[in-house]
Amino acid sequence: MKRLVLTMLPFLFMACAPKKGVTAFINGKHKIESPCPEEGDCKLEILKDKSLDIKVDDTGRLYHSITDTPGKVLVRYTYDYDAPKGVMDAGYTETVIFETDDEFSNLNTGNIKGTKMLFGVQCFCRGKAGFYTVNEGKISYKDEKLTVKIPDTIVDGQRIYSIDVSLK
Repeated sequence: MKRLVLTMLPFLFMACAPKKGVTAFINGKHKIESPCPEEGDCKLEILKDKSLDIKVDDTGRLYHSITDTPGKVLVRYTYDYDAPKGVMDAGYTETVIFETDDEFSNLNTGNIKGTKMLFGVQCFCRGKAGFYTVNEGKISYKDEKLTVKIPDTIVDGQRIYSIDVSLK
């Protein structure tokens, strides 16, 4: 019996794996409407009662941790490039992560300034990888639709510019 379970385990994981393209998580109550950059997958996570703690390491680079904070919500949008099989260090991921209140009410200003937001690049690319503060752009939450527009000047070759999500 134990051998049967161990044999079936990889197939169970494959059956439950998300499909390629756009995937989303928050009790299945939302849909990503913005196009995902080609050759990759996009994912949205909404983490309730969590906040963003931005820190600086000894080299002056930004990093963050996630802390438990009632009444706060973290929104994390991730683009994962589908690296060619067998090519080492070809992975590329971009992440937009920001903090809001549990009603999204502080996003009604339309301006990103004042929103705790980071743009992250995870890759094997010297001088580009890491997290960057996002200080410009537009953000809004209206009629259960979240819209984020970030400038294309954060890093060279940036792929995420726009996030549109219906939270219905």
